[in-house]
Amino acid sequence: MRRYVAGLVRDALRRVFLIGPAGVGKSTCGALLAPKLGFGFVDLDSEFNTRVGHIAEFIAREGYLAYCGRNVDLFEALLEEEESDAVYALSSGFLLYEDLDPSYSRLAGDLRRLGVSILLLPAASVEEAAEITVGRLLARRPGLDEEKERAKFRTRFHKYIGQGDIQIISNASPTMTVERARQEYERFLASAARDRSAW
Repeated sequence: MRRYVAGLVRDALRRVFLIGPAGVGKSTCGALLAPKLGFGFVDLDSEFNTRVGHIAEFIAREGYLAYCGRNVDLFEALLEEEESDAVYALSSGFLLYEDLDPSYSRLAGDLRRLGVSILLLPAASVEEAAEITVGRLLARRPGLDEEKERAKFRTRFHKYIGQGDIQIISNASPTMTVERARQEYERFLASAARDRSAW
């Protein structure tokens, strides 16, 4: 039984989930981190756009709650396909779905059980972080409503700040952020290995 449990733990440690609000660099950093770890890379939003349809169009047609359900289904299907040895960039609202449907309160626990989550934020202050991330979003999509995006970010910041097995709070370049994430992940693995040896 101990060997079986250790195997499950080892497999879970081979999945990395990048979490955080929009604009914090999950997709950019994930694409850089995966090859450093020798892992595959899965961008949940990109997979949704490819397999299901454009996210904004789907939400306009079906509603946000339907999108949440479909995105969770897709996430679970991707986990089965990839099994382990993968870095996942998760959707910015992924851990907020429970605000619309309490059944999704399981998602944070699922991430802890299935892998190692790394929270990315550019600053520990909500206003400083909002300034940075909303600026990035507006640079990519100038038509966005700045105040609406700031309000959305503040809500998501407070939801996410308590999440993550590892937290990387930095406005450094993607290269430096990824190197720090790699180092912290390796420390996490070493700590988990010590814990296993004590079983």
